[in-house]
Parts: sequence; C-alpha cells; structure tokens
Amino acid sequence: MNITILEEKGNEIKFKFEDDDIHTIPNLIIKELLKSPSVEFAGYNVPNPLKKEAILVVKTKKKDPKKSIYEAIEKVLKDVKDFEKSLK
Repeated sequence: MNITILEEKGNEIKFKFEDDDIHTIPNLIIKELLKSPSVEFAGYNVPNPLKKEAILVVKTKKKDPKKSIYEAIEKVLKDVKDFEKSLK
C-alpha cells in the first residue's frame, strides 16, 4: 500500500491510494468520514480502472482533514475489533 499526498490546502486534502484492492479501504474510510458533522465532503474515484490507484478527497468545515481521517481510521479499526470479538 502506498499513500501520496497530491494537494493539501487549509481544510482540504487530496491524496492517491495505491494498492491491489483500491475500493475496500477507501470505501470504509470515506463512509466513516461522512458520519462526522465536521466533514463537508469525502469521496474517492478511480480515474483509470486498469491502474491500481484511487484518488481520495476530504474537505472539512474547519477541522484539520488529516485529524478527521485519523479519527475515521481509529473508528473503523474499533469496529473491526468489535466484530472479531463477536465471532469468538
């Protein structure tokens, strides 16, 4: 997995996500970000389906977008751990 920040200005960040599976992780993170009232926009697209990369864009109302992303990742990880515990 490789992450490259393409653009970062104020409350908006745009980065490239490269991996064999370009939908699962971005989709989990975006769905969690959209639950936050501090996030104005979160989405991703796959410009070329033959390349294994997705472009993600996150725009917040005032909050640092990186902080919002970290919080969304932590929530996703917690949900996965809770799911794992429920299977035991």
